[in-house]
Amino acid sequence: MDKIKKIANFLTSYYKVGIVTYNSKVIDYANLTTDLTYFNSILDRTKYIGYTNTRDALVFAVNMFGENSTFKNIIMI
Repeated sequence: MDKIKKIANFLTSYYKVGIVTYNSKVIDYANLTTDLTYFNSILDRTKYIGYTNTRDALVFAVNMFGENSTFKNIIMI
């Protein structure tokens, strides 16, 4: 968790960051932002067990981008 936070903190000066957590369904998310308060709270309360529905989480993440977004990057962990 701490390494993910460090990466996000590094990127936010240049990028907006969002997060999607999932297991058999999407369980929590934070929209793309430069404010990491909610992002970090999601990481703090997420328990990593039984993550089996990567496809739905990826589709959800892609839909967080606007149609006019020039750069779209997703990091799956």
